Amino acid sequence: MRRLPLTPIPLLALSLMLALPALAAPIETWVRPAGDPLVVEHQRAQAGAFDVQAAPMQAHELMDLQYGGKRQFKALSLWAVIDQVAPKDPKVDGVLLRFANGMAVPLPLEPTGREKLKLWIARAVWVDGQWRAELPPISQGDRDPRPLKFKGHKLVAETPFHPFANPDADFSPWRHVDTLVGLEFVNLKAWYGQFQVDEKASPQGTPVYKTWCTHCHGVRRVGARFGWDFVDPLPAVDQRPTVSDLLFHVRYRATDATQLGLMMPAMKRFTRGEGERLHAWLRVLIDKPLKAYEP
Repeated sequence: MRRLPLTPIPLLALSLMLALPALAAPIETWVRPAGDPLVVEHQRAQAGAFDVQAAPMQAHELMDLQYGGKRQFKALSLWAVIDQVAPKDPKVDGVLLRFANGMAVPLPLEPTGREKLKLWIARAVWVDGQWRAELPPISQGDRDPRPLKFKGHKLVAETPFHPFANPDADFSPWRHVDTLVGLEFVNLKAWYGQFQVDEKASPQGTPVYKTWCTHCHGVRRVGARFGWDFVDPLPAVDQRPTVSDLLFHVRYRATDATQLGLMMPAMKRFTRGEGERLHAWLRVLIDKPLKAYEP
């Protein structure tokens, strides 16, 4: 077979191609199937996708929690996206928002309370008199090795509110998310049932995990992957062997944390009682497998 000669791309054309903003990638959607958490964590049952690039978006002036002020965005309500792609399954009552950096933020699907969750998918921002598809990254300083970057679109949260978070906490998952890459539809009771590994410590510790840790940390590689896994490869209680060690880690942040790429904020309102319940649960996780996901 005759081979056609390769035509070199002119340098100017190549430079222009590289300078073009990345197109907004589709957001994958799927339903979590029943079964062993270690298996279903990597399955994509009833898979689909939402085409962000093709979605009609309108200009809105929105408060952006990450940018710290109001900006003009070309955006679409996240709830409109969720309602469009959600399965018609009575067992599905929640969705895990999965982000490129490993954050996994759960939300209930019930209409009640949505007015407090002002969330948007934005594809462009108004900067210097024009619309820009290059969404500015979020950096905590000049030497930040892990700035939050947005590839083609970003989630805009107008408030720090999350229904599962402690109302007294100064932590909000919306400050730490980057590009939304997946919507995993789940039964929330069954999702958190995976972490009920024993009858004594789990009922006390899992609610603390749900309130403070679920958005960033997973267990045995199930759940979020932004922060350290609580079991693999090193159990958290081996690193924080006492409740006081755990409290110090959660409540305070090292002065050089940004330079080291450590993103965990100081959660000063995390109580000793919560620390005791979480620590007891972390200890039993070492020897107990996760429960099956049974919606």
